[in-house]
Amino acid sequence: MTATKDFQKMSDELNPDFLFNGTYSQLLSRIAKGEIDAKQLAKQELANRGLDINGQWVGFDEAKKQIETTIQTKNVFVLFETDIHKMKTSRVFLGVYETKNQAIDAAKENDCYSSLSEVEIIEAELNKFDEQ
Repeated sequence: MTATKDFQKMSDELNPDFLFNGTYSQLLSRIAKGEIDAKQLAKQELANRGLDINGQWVGFDEAKKQIETTIQTKNVFVLFETDIHKMKTSRVFLGVYETKNQAIDAAKENDCYSSLSEVEIIEAELNKFDEQ
């Protein structure tokens, strides 16, 4: 997220542009590479405060129950190779990865990028039926 006029009007404590200012570079690097799920950590911190996903007080037990439900939800990145027109009928499944960067690296390592084909990486939620 980048600075916008709306963010410029916010106090620094509420401005998302300053969220990671005090974070060590090693942690930022791991977050950027997808090794640390900052979204899940934020949910866990809300639960530690007894708050639901909307920041409303629900109590520690209820917040913990809600966070445990969302922890079971996991997104993965599905790697496909297609023709240059990205036709679904031409998709060839190549793998499932925990992070988008891992999928990109696998595509590069296996020479999937060419003038005759395209790489598609689709984010999907585990244990959820959803046609894409």
